[in-house]
Amino acid sequence: MKNDKPMTSDEIEAMLSAPYKPAEGMEPTAFTEDEIREKFLRYVWGLITYWNGEGESNVGKHTPSRRKLEGLAFSIMSTLDGCSMNFPRFSVMAYPYESDEQYHKDSGERWYPKGVDIAGCLHELFDKYRPEDDE
Repeated sequence: MKNDKPMTSDEIEAMLSAPYKPAEGMEPTAFTEDEIREKFLRYVWGLITYWNGEGESNVGKHTPSRRKLEGLAFSIMSTLDGCSMNFPRFSVMAYPYESDEQYHKDSGERWYPKGVDIAGCLHELFDKYRPEDDE
């Protein structure tokens, strides 16, 4: 899958729809961390292509940039939440430095706790937090 340029939407579709079965005679294995990362990042590039109205996208060339960006953000959140046929749900967690909690306590500030997973409903809540002046 290594390549220096972004894949076309057709190439991304072929990669993502490829069967999960290994070649004949090979034992199935889990995807590696690098494979998952590469598949995800190439998928995001495909979303950029789609939301920019390129290729076989149904996003109009005259769609306002703001709407395209919102669509892209929503698509990425949906993927992280597990609502894409191409990926399982991913965890999205704060992973602060060991010293962060004490530093913030000493500074009289709030801090992010380690291990709180915010994924699962990001795309569902996205519109709820739309700025009032953007309606």
